[in-house]
Amino acid sequence: NGYYKAFYIDGKPQVEGQYLEGKEMGHWKYYYPNGMLEKEGDFTAGVSSGIWRFYDVHGTITGIRPLNIEGKIHGVDSVFYKGKL
Repeated sequence: NGYYKAFYIDGKPQVEGQYLEGKEMGHWKYYYPNGMLEKEGDFTAGVSSGIWRFYDVHGTITGIRPLNIEGKIHGVDSVFYKGKL
């Protein structure tokens, strides 16, 4: 239980989030090796849920995916091109 953060060998963050009862819970962030945010979103009892955002290696948004509490797409799965819908 508690806060978790892993790093690439060069010390840049790789992933960070919280565990509760051995499962991912709450907001998590994943990073590219260059340190830029790759994706972020929430977990509920180890299952992806809520709004997930995806980015390219330069930090430009590439997608938004709404998920229900079962981890399935719920709503419009948006894909961006050069940061625009």
